[in-house]
Parts: sequence; C-alpha cells; structure tokens
Amino acid sequence: LMFLVECASIVSLSCTVTANLMSCMLAAVCLFSASLCALDAATSVEPPALIGTDKAYTSCPCIDHVGNPHWASMLANGGHRRVANNGTTFLMGIPGETFPNNYGSGACRSWDLKHGIRDCQKTEAVDWCQWSWCYVNGSSCGRPSKPSSVFDGFSYSYATCGYLDSYTLQKIVLPNNMQKRQYYAEILEGVGVSKDPYKDIWLNYGISRQFAYHALRRMGIEPESLLYRDISNASKTRYPESSYSACVHDVAIGNLDFCLGDWWQTDERMTMGVAFTPVYIENLVMVVPIADHQETFDIMKELEKPFAPFSWELWGLIIGVLLFSACGIAFFEHGREGGDFADSGHCSTGALSIYVSFLGFFNGGKSFAPVTSGGRVFGLGVAFFIMITLAAFTANTAAFLTYQARPPPSINSMSDALIKEKRICMYEPALNTLVAKYPELRRLGVVSKDSVLDDLEKKGVCDAGLDAEPLIWDAWGKGEKCNFETAGQPLMSYLTGFFMNDDVRGAGSFAVAEKRMDGTWSKLESGMRPINTCKRPEEEEESGVPDQLHAGHLLGNCIILLGSFVLACVISHVHKRAPSGHEVRASVTSSMSAISDVIRGENEELEDGADNKPASMDGADKEQRQVV
Repeated sequence: LMFLVECASIVSLSCTVTANLMSCMLAAVCLFSASLCALDAATSVEPPALIGTDKAYTSCPCIDHVGNPHWASMLANGGHRRVANNGTTFLMGIPGETFPNNYGSGACRSWDLKHGIRDCQKTEAVDWCQWSWCYVNGSSCGRPSKPSSVFDGFSYSYATCGYLDSYTLQKIVLPNNMQKRQYYAEILEGVGVSKDPYKDIWLNYGISRQFAYHALRRMGIEPESLLYRDISNASKTRYPESSYSACVHDVAIGNLDFCLGDWWQTDERMTMGVAFTPVYIENLVMVVPIADHQETFDIMKELEKPFAPFSWELWGLIIGVLLFSACGIAFFEHGREGGDFADSGHCSTGALSIYVSFLGFFNGGKSFAPVTSGGRVFGLGVAFFIMITLAAFTANTAAFLTYQARPPPSINSMSDALIKEKRICMYEPALNTLVAKYPELRRLGVVSKDSVLDDLEKKGVCDAGLDAEPLIWDAWGKGEKCNFETAGQPLMSYLTGFFMNDDVRGAGSFAVAEKRMDGTWSKLESGMRPINTCKRPEEEEESGVPDQLHAGHLLGNCIILLGSFVLACVISHVHKRAPSGHEVRASVTSSMSAISDVIRGENEELEDGADNKPASMDGADKEQRQVV
C-alpha cells in the first residue's frame, strides 16, 4: 500500500510538473503494477478463524487452568486445587464437591456428562448435561458468560461453545427478597370464578387458574400467599364495560401485580405498557339459537325415501341390467317345450320376460323356471346380481328412512346477521376490534358485561352472540345452553394469558414457557373441552341399539304399493270390459259363417228363378249377383 501511494505521487509529479510524455507513461505503468500488487495482497489475506483449536469462538477462548500459571495459581491460592493421599490432584468446589483436575479447562466439552456431575448422574439427565462449555476470562470474553458458583474468580460460557446456557435458565426464579414480597392479584376467569386462595380451590376452578398455580410456584411464589385486591374505582371508571381491561389498568398504575385468568391480548390493553405472557389461543365464534324444526308432510319426499339408498345413476344401471336379463331370458327360453314361454309369441315372450325379470328383483330371486342349460346358468347369474344388490340396498335403507335433516342455522355468519338487522352481543374488546371491519356494529353491537350466553337467553337483548369457544364448551359440558349452536368458522382469535408487572415479567414468562414445554399445560388443556352432554342429532353417541322403525318411516312404500294396486284394478277392469282374444276369434268366425249362409241362400234363389225370368232380365240379374 505504501508503494502504491509513492507511485501515485510519482505519476502526479511526472504528468503535471514536467511535460515529458515518456516519464508520464512510465509512471502510469508503475501505478498500474502497484495496483495489481495491492489487489493481490488484499485478496490473499484470509479472514481470521471463528473457531479456535479449543472448539470455542476466538472472541472468547477457553482458559487453561492446568497449564497456565496465572489461572493455576488462582485455583491454588483459593484453596480449590488439592492433592489426595494417593497423590491424585483434584479440585474442591465451594459447595464441597470434588471435580477432576482438568474440569472445564482448555477446550469445549460436555464436562458434566463426562464426569457425572450432580444431576448428570441420573439415568435421564437434564438437557444441559450434554451441552459443551468451558471456563473463560469473564473480563475479556466477547460472548455471554456467567460467574462461576464453584470456583472464585472464574467464569464459564456455553455460548462460546455454541450452546444455550440452559443450566442458568433452569434456575430462573425470583430473587429471595422478591419471593418474600407481598403480591396483589386479581383472578377473573370465565370458567369457575372464585377468589378463595386455598390450594384446593386453585386446582379445582378453571383451566387458566390451575396453570397459573403451577407457573407461580415455578417463579418461587406460593399462590396461597397472594392477596386479592378489588379493582380500584379509578380503573372501573376508566373501563366500566370490562373488568378485564380495568384489571390491566390497575397493574399499570401499581394497584395490582398480577391479572391471572383468561385475559385476551387486545391492542387497547397492550397500549397500557403492561407485560403480557401468552398461554394459549382462544377463538371467538358466532352463537345463535337453534332453529325450531317442525317437519311438514311432503308427499314427494316420502316417495323419494324408498329409493334414497341408491343414487338415480345406480337405479338406471339396475334397470338396464334387468332389461338385459329379460332379453337373456327370452333368448334362452322362448318356444322351449315345458318352459314358461313355450306357447307365447315373440311380443308376449318379450313382455313376460321383462315382467319376470323385475318381479325376481323385487322378490329377491329369479321368478321363472328355466328348462334349458343356458337359461339355468344365466338364471344363476341373475340371482347372484339380485342378491348382492338387495343386500347393499337393505344395509342402507334404515338409515335413509329414519334420517331427518337438521335445519341450517338461522344466522350463518357475521355478514348474514348484519344484513338481517340482527343485534349481536359480544364483549367490549371484540366489539372495538370488529367495528372497523363491520361499521354496522356501532348500531347493532351490544356489549355484554358478564356473559354473552346469559344475554342471549334474555328476550329482547340480542339475536346472536360472539363468545369464546371454551365458555361454550364448558356450558355444553354441564348440559346448559343446549338451545344454542355455533355458526360458521371462528371470526377472530386472541392470544390468551396473564398480565404482570415488570418486576416479575422475566421469571413469569420463563415459568409459563417451561410449564408448557414439560406437558403441564397439555394435561390441563385436555379438560378444556368436556364431553358435550347436550343431546344433538349430529353429536349423539351410539347406544349400541339400532334405531326402531315406525309406521311413518314406511309411508312412501305404502303409497307405492297403493298406487300399484290402483293401477292393477284399472287394468283388470279394462280386461273385463274388453272381449278376450278367443271371444273375438269366435265372434269373427260366427259372423263370417252367417255371411256365407246369406250369400249361399241368395245364390240358390237366383238360380231357381233364372228359368222363369225373361231374357231381357239376364243383364240385370248378373249385375245384381255381382252386387250380392
């Protein structure tokens, strides 16, 4: 670089002070060469390694307290390095534990797991046992480090070895002086509200309260020691419609330390500057009264029920197969002596074969006696088809005969409710959030102070509601509010958890996260949705007893049977009024015989009288005979 600067000055001097063209050109070549040299030097320099030979980041190397005199003397002067009777050197920690002589020295290793230190001797060791760490110079380490609680003047670091310090994190609790401090709390929870501070009440009222009990103990606070303080008048005046928001306001002004229960993280509450720790997500759904279902008689629906187990496409296939079977029957059996079609004509055979094919289907088997080998084999195929088809039909018939479609909800969405000018009950935070998307809620929205479901039951208050799913599940689990149902998908969701002051927010957030990870919340959450004890057609459990059919279930079949009877009577009546084929043939034969007798008598009379007539009458007689 120095050569480049010097060469640049030469160029400047040669090209400005002198007019020697050759000197200027040589100076330019010098500058170009120097530039290439400097560029090559810059690209050939490798960046410093991030990881050293000790497997630690170079910004915070591991110290060697065995070979380095400075660190070795610190251990010796502190009385930590000792020699056993057998001559083995070991380290003595402050708690009185003994450690190997090279414990945590010179490199990143899983020192605790390797030497079986404390909790790492267990079969199921905690996670920090397997992480690598080493002792470092805490004053110059460029990575997170913590003072050692074992050796005075030493610091350790998991971060320089690329691991999280979960050893320290597991010990995150409130300091002793803060654990002994008096805390004030307000517990509001939609499920099982109670202010009794005793343990059995904590663990028997509300999922969120039970989880708060475990989280407080993890923080180092005994839940039984909390004092319950009512919300201040200042906060009630500021938030008259929501005691939840008023509680958060009390934490903000220092009247309370905790708001424990199922608090929503709303924008309004977050602007108060109070720390929030989320626990779970709570959905808000539309709740509407179940529409009254009064089924009216519809003859077309009743007629469709007997055919409902099969689709019309399948019925078309079955009819086609039966017509094909009729053709096969006629092909094999027509004109065969001793068969059902021995004396039938072609048209009669076709009609009769169609009849026996459909009759066999409705009877559950073939209804003709084949006399040919081909007819017998084909009859077996027809019988098998009928058996399988009727078995499938029978298996599905009862369900369709007893099925009653549940009417759709009277209101299926927020937009539908607003179009129908329906009043909607909801809590104030939800109304404040949704009014920007649905401006009509300024006019149709109704704020519920206590319970949306209770307001829905009151006549004239609102027509629909927006409530949290856990509250609805809890009511249905108790067999209450069974006259309501949910409509559509959740309209919105809230992070739900606890609000707490800044002094405990760190320990509180860690305690909640740890209790979620160790399965405490999962066990409690499973009870958030109890078994629905409200009897609903779509949610009733199978009792093991099949549904019993009633007379009304077979009304369609009876109508079809009655129709066929009426049709049969009409056809029978027509046949009785009309002469049969034999009668028609006898009548025609008798008429023809009478006509022949008349013609024969006339011919004889004409022959007898021919001799007595004059010759002039011959032409007239011939003409008369032709007419006769």
